[in-house]
Amino acid sequence: MTVFLVRHGEVENPDRVVYADLPGFGLSDRGREEAAAAAGFLAPMSVTAIYASPLDRAQETASFISEACGAQVGTRDDLTEWLVARRWKGVTWEDLPTAFPGELEAYLDHPTDLPFAEESIPQLGNRVGAAVVELAAAHANERIAIVSHQDP
Repeated sequence: MTVFLVRHGEVENPDRVVYADLPGFGLSDRGREEAAAAAGFLAPMSVTAIYASPLDRAQETASFISEACGAQVGTRDDLTEWLVARRWKGVTWEDLPTAFPGELEAYLDHPTDLPFAEESIPQLGNRVGAAVVELAAAHANERIAIVSHQDP
């Protein structure tokens, strides 16, 4: 059994918005090239199943892999990105220090200690780790791809 962990391709975000789980943030041209490259790498690997976060960018990346490998994409909410950014969604990265004083600095300086976070890093690891273990067990002796996000 082999599990390939894939981060989605680059996102189209010219306004530098914290998009978190907002809809409508698909891949940029470069992100589509990255997804195609990942699909090209995985195509000869005999991937039999693909699972992805429900967020647009992960689904779009997974669709490239699906087309190359001929495997269906299953959507899993537990593969979504770290929930810490939900409170910031819709705000530009440049405006975060004003909108949420001290939080961006805390995130960058000590991300393991964020009392304002909806989910801690250990909780994120447990959530995504449990999904990977479950999927690996369900696909023993197969090769699967899991498309998620940067922090997971």
